[in-house]
Amino acid sequence: VLLAAAVFAEDNSADSAANVFSDPGDVLMLHHNSFHFTIFEKTEAGAALVLVFCAPWSQICQELMPIYKEAAAELKAENPPIYLAMMDADPMDNRNIALRYGAKGFPTVKVFKNNAATVVDYKGGREKEDIIKLAKASQGYSWTEVFSSSELDEQVAANERVVIFGGREHGRAASSAWKAFQLLADNVQSKQQFKFLAAFKPAVVEAAGIDAPAIQLITNYKGEGITKQVTEPKLNISSVSQVERWLYTRAKPLVANTADPIHASILRDAKIPVLHVILKEGGDRAAATAALTSVAQEIAPLLASPDASRKLLALALTDAADEVGKAVMGEMGVESTALPAIVIRVIRYPLRSSLWQGGGNRIDKE
Repeated sequence: VLLAAAVFAEDNSADSAANVFSDPGDVLMLHHNSFHFTIFEKTEAGAALVLVFCAPWSQICQELMPIYKEAAAELKAENPPIYLAMMDADPMDNRNIALRYGAKGFPTVKVFKNNAATVVDYKGGREKEDIIKLAKASQGYSWTEVFSSSELDEQVAANERVVIFGGREHGRAASSAWKAFQLLADNVQSKQQFKFLAAFKPAVVEAAGIDAPAIQLITNYKGEGITKQVTEPKLNISSVSQVERWLYTRAKPLVANTADPIHASILRDAKIPVLHVILKEGGDRAAATAALTSVAQEIAPLLASPDASRKLLALALTDAADEVGKAVMGEMGVESTALPAIVIRVIRYPLRSSLWQGGGNRIDKE
């Protein structure tokens, strides 16, 4: 995983440091006296700037630099150009800026947007393709404004998960809820899990059934045959953290397919208990999905009750061949000979999980 704790190189020589930063190529090298101006200039009108805080004594930074330079050269050739930036966090003046943005280990990557008003952490891969994908996905506004009901309907039909902000035409610039929505969209844009829409025309807001200002989630998962619209009147839509948690806990499909990377990422980010049905490799996923969907439909009313916050549960189908299935089996010590199996992972500290194997024996593990 990129951007974990700092890894210190045994070779701390001045030559090693010089090799990292002496020839940055198309990478913008930032310093404390140019940092704020450059960030502001490069993040106007929907543009985003990917910045890595590095240190010359870090072996990982030394390995990352040539990859980062190659990515920067390709991105600069785009029309319009996309830029990558780097800051040497070793000098004290630069280090103070790095610490201000939470860079305690190196390398640490941040994505800056909206004239530096939005700063998003990145903890993904460090190959050239990963960096290019991040930079491209971060460009542009993370939301789309819709001006008609037909345009709204088209967006809903084309996307499995749609988040709509319904606002009032007047006073949007001063709206704390609107600012929080934009920040939320920026935070999760690179994950490609949701389509974010904004509606301010009264006719569009009314057609969506939104009592402005409010946020609505629409899920339209292929195979489920139903469209769900969810609005929570008591939700504090000016709180990014509250809206984000609400979004992930309500956006899960009836039965998540962990072979789908988007399904798997939503389960991970929801941070709620997950019941994993683990099939043998090559098992009949279609039949298992149908059976599990029937169960999910039966318990859905419970999850819609006023006390739903205490009853949140996601259902997921996996098998011994996909990465999630392997990870859960490894964590719980489930052998392939014990499949099919049901594992419930409850996210709490300390981690508590329960396993029901094929024979019906229950094993609790701390």
